Amino acid sequence: MSIRTCRYFKYLLTVLFVLSLYSQNVCAGIIKGVVVNGSRQEKPLANIPVLLQKIGSNDTVHVDVTKTTSNRVGQFEFVTEFSDSTASYFAAVDYQGARYYSRSNDPEMQKIVVYDSTHNLQNISAIMHHVIISQVGEMLKIKETRIIHNPDSLAIPCSSLDEAENDPVIFFALPEGYRNIRQVSMSFGNTLVTGGNNLFFIGVIHPGNNPVSYTYEMPFDAHSATINLPINLSTQSLDVFSSDPALKIESAQLHDEGPFTIRGNQYQRFNARDLAAGSMMTMTVSHSVDHRPRFIIVGLLVVAIALFSVINYLFRRGKRRNRQAAADPITRLQERRRELIDAIATLDSREGRPDKKSQTRRRQLFDELQDIELSLQESNSSRDEQA
Repeated sequence: MSIRTCRYFKYLLTVLFVLSLYSQNVCAGIIKGVVVNGSRQEKPLANIPVLLQKIGSNDTVHVDVTKTTSNRVGQFEFVTEFSDSTASYFAAVDYQGARYYSRSNDPEMQKIVVYDSTHNLQNISAIMHHVIISQVGEMLKIKETRIIHNPDSLAIPCSSLDEAENDPVIFFALPEGYRNIRQVSMSFGNTLVTGGNNLFFIGVIHPGNNPVSYTYEMPFDAHSATINLPINLSTQSLDVFSSDPALKIESAQLHDEGPFTIRGNQYQRFNARDLAAGSMMTMTVSHSVDHRPRFIIVGLLVVAIALFSVINYLFRRGKRRNRQAAADPITRLQERRRELIDAIATLDSREGRPDKKSQTRRRQLFDELQDIELSLQESNSSRDEQA
């Protein structure tokens, strides 16, 4: 092997070694964080088990990676290799029957805020409930969004009726005949599970505001539907929105608030306030038929018939006058004299001082009228002589 070849292999080995180190640095990483209790002014919690999880682009559930324990000041640290570059990594803590997740995207500070738990739902309410209705073919698409408010500093772990018996249950009743329900917006870690005509909230009601949003469809093949919305939580404000002017929404419980703009889109808004838990919101949605095209066609036909009648009348009158004028020149002169008198009277009836153009026009009409008067006088004289 030549010296030049040896140098080449030495250089190649050096490059491969550097690339190997670079690959190790890219895959390996450190995730740090702290666990604090939000019910106790964010006091750090020691000796709390912390779990590192990931969810890949093709995963539907969280996958456990490794675990550790927080130290005496609530801090924790993971040193691991990130084998999946498409996955998202986060830390989680189970505390008093609820699971909490890190809130930061910064791997150097994964803050996990946990809360003391309660099973008391007495103070829970919906401060806002939006219902957006639109028509898609023969179906009504309905989107419901609630902001569930927890005024206390304690969290509420919730489950369905099939899970832990001691956990409180929060559910939203769905209208009869709903189809294709889909979850839209929830806090991370929370989810919705259907059971019959109910939609169960699974997760944690944190102190403060908790968004819950989902969509579903209702049959609308007869262009009419009655929607009954059970009010499971006391609700401060319920708003129903429709972006389609052809959709007519009627309810004795709703007040028409007029047009309303959301993100540049125009809606018709209906509102009800202070709804008690256990009550029912009933509304009828129908598709109002637009009769304007029919009215336009009928109006055009009426105008066309009237116009034809006027033209026909004028045509017949003109023929009659032509026959009379041909038979009697005096009659034609008398008709023209009446027209000139009417025209002069119209000019004289205008308010204000006449302008130069009006004066010139009046003089022309008057001169023509004088000529006709002379012609009629001559005709009368000729008739008298013949008599």
